[in-house]
Amino acid sequence: MNNKKGISLIVLVITIVVVIILAAAVILSLSGNNPINNARIANLDQTKDGIESSILAYTGKAESQTLGYYTVTELITGNRSETESYGIIGDEKTTNKDGEEIYNIDKTKFESKIDTLPSTPTSNGEWYVDGNGKVYLVYDKKESMPKWMLNKSDNIDDTFLNKFVVITGENLSKVSAKEVANNASTYYGATVTNYAANGVDSWKVFHSDGTNIYLITTNFLEVSQIPATKKGNTFSIGSCPRSTNFYPAINDSTYSSGTGSIASDNSARKWLSFLNTQNSSYTNMRTVAYLLDTSVWNVYAADKAEYAIGAPTIEMFFDSYNKKYNKNYKSMVVNSYGYRVSKDGDSNYADYQDGILDVNDKLYVLPKSSESGANGMCIASPSVAYNDCIMFADVHGNVGYYGYYDSYNYGIRPIVCLNSNVTLKMNDDGSVTLK
Repeated sequence: MNNKKGISLIVLVITIVVVIILAAAVILSLSGNNPINNARIANLDQTKDGIESSILAYTGKAESQTLGYYTVTELITGNRSETESYGIIGDEKTTNKDGEEIYNIDKTKFESKIDTLPSTPTSNGEWYVDGNGKVYLVYDKKESMPKWMLNKSDNIDDTFLNKFVVITGENLSKVSAKEVANNASTYYGATVTNYAANGVDSWKVFHSDGTNIYLITTNFLEVSQIPATKKGNTFSIGSCPRSTNFYPAINDSTYSSGTGSIASDNSARKWLSFLNTQNSSYTNMRTVAYLLDTSVWNVYAADKAEYAIGAPTIEMFFDSYNKKYNKNYKSMVVNSYGYRVSKDGDSNYADYQDGILDVNDKLYVLPKSSESGANGMCIASPSVAYNDCIMFADVHGNVGYYGYYDSYNYGIRPIVCLNSNVTLKMNDDGSVTLK
């Protein structure tokens, strides 16, 4: 009798099952699709939503009790004497990924007024809340987070966790456009360490409208750095080393229709209200059309920038100065010639305002021509004084007009609008780094 050896059907089935389990484990590992971790994430998301719902119900009831007199933020933070009893936050705060302040939830206050505050996934995490009741989970550093909250690259998973997980150290160092706008005296004029374009690497923070941050060159451009007009007309040196005139722009037929030369999709249009009410092809408006032509000035729109223009408009210039110095300077469109300006809000408008700028602040006033290379800074707005005059901020702190016949003394400082997601990091020496 021959003895034949082999494997039984049961052993074969078990082997196949083991192979399938191992293959599934490898596939799940490679894809990052871990059912246990997914359950943890879903539970965390549900817990966060539950806390938000509880806070919403609480603040809704508090609003009813106070007849809607106080905002949700005032009730959550208890930052007014009348709302102290409603507050649920502690004494720590940080910022979320958008640079907005968020506050730690005081467990004792929360549980005495609302409900049991769920535990965080690990003991070194804390629940935070913003002024609208949106809840965040905050850690002091990424290494403090449980591994299942990180992706294969050891970063917070962008698809869901970045919605509400915050690393304190990272976010404290990021300053949003909104925070820049709210703290102009701190950030306006700060030197930018990491922006360069078209051979110019010295820039300062000029303005923020709460959505975008705007940069300006530290000095006037060298004339060789002024971009040619659309049809290739180049600029020549004026009576000062860094000054020029605008004959090349005025003589370029691209800008002959003035207001009509500025494209409807040009993002810089919002800074010149003149375009909403006036139609002008005067020489001053042809100059402005060139200065707002992003297609030629975008040589200064490097990485992180949305667009660039040749100069601030009078509206942007005053918005910046007013925020930094708490002034109420205003401009007003008078007719198709251009603007008048006021240092007294909506009164006493004139073609020219003497000495209204701080001559020691080089963000707005560069020193005399022998040092800066020009008699003043051109502003991309037409002046009502004459149809060949644009606005001008000179070395004496005056804001007014400069004429066609004087235009060999114009200094040019381009403006760059950064992308809305760009933030700042303040350095120890007062400079800032774009993030």
